[in-house]
Amino acid sequence: MEHTKIIERSDKSKVKIRVQFKTSYSSVSSCSYDFDVYILPPRKRIWINVSYELTQSYLYRKLGNVERREAILNKQLEYVTKEEIYAAKLELWQKLKPIE
Repeated sequence: MEHTKIIERSDKSKVKIRVQFKTSYSSVSSCSYDFDVYILPPRKRIWINVSYELTQSYLYRKLGNVERREAILNKQLEYVTKEEIYAAKLELWQKLKPIE
């Protein structure tokens, strides 16, 4: 399941946080959250993934898996706060919550 939250900044730019809840039905059931951050500069129409340039660099390819995740997270945190990410996750959780 997926949820998108768009936040408008004071400089008229926008930030989109796309949160995904993933489940695995292999031999061991597991669930995880994943998120991506996109920016839309003022007076533009195309959303830009903030980690795209980072993942295309040669230095990124030399990193191990853990260091890659940390590098991507640090790049994303330049544009959004942990509280904004947490709020987007909570909104997704509200969609998943069963109706009583």
